[in-house]
Amino acid sequence: MVQFILIFLFLSSLAWAEPDESNGAPKPKEFHALNPEMRLKLWELSELPPDQLQAELAKWPRYQKMKPEKQAQLIARMQEMRTHMHDMAMAKAKEYGLQIPPGTEDDFAKKYIQRRMEEEKKIWEQMKPMREKMEETLKEEMLQQYGGK
Repeated sequence: MVQFILIFLFLSSLAWAEPDESNGAPKPKEFHALNPEMRLKLWELSELPPDQLQAELAKWPRYQKMKPEKQAQLIARMQEMRTHMHDMAMAKAKEYGLQIPPGTEDDFAKKYIQRRMEEEKKIWEQMKPMREKMEETLKEEMLQQYGGK
């Protein structure tokens, strides 16, 4: 649960509004807190040394628009995410009864997290038709209850 909250908070800091072409009103840019592609990208970025992380983030238009204090908060959250993911991987090693040799903990954590995220991505893709159907059903229910176009 803590992992979900950290990732949600991090991803919510990356969400922004973009104009709705139909009426010009801002509409939220859609993102999925559990999107494994974004989680993997953010985790990979969090693994970079600070100078490389700064260089990569500087390429993101949203990051460029942030105030320096918000940029620092974002980097701090990424560091927290990295620490949390490492701790989660090491807890799994203990749960599995693995004997991780001293000095190889970071390598194990990277491999574990990479593999886990690859599996989550596969599941995410397999669930896409179900998510789309659920969204359509929700839309129909809301239209019935609240009317609209």
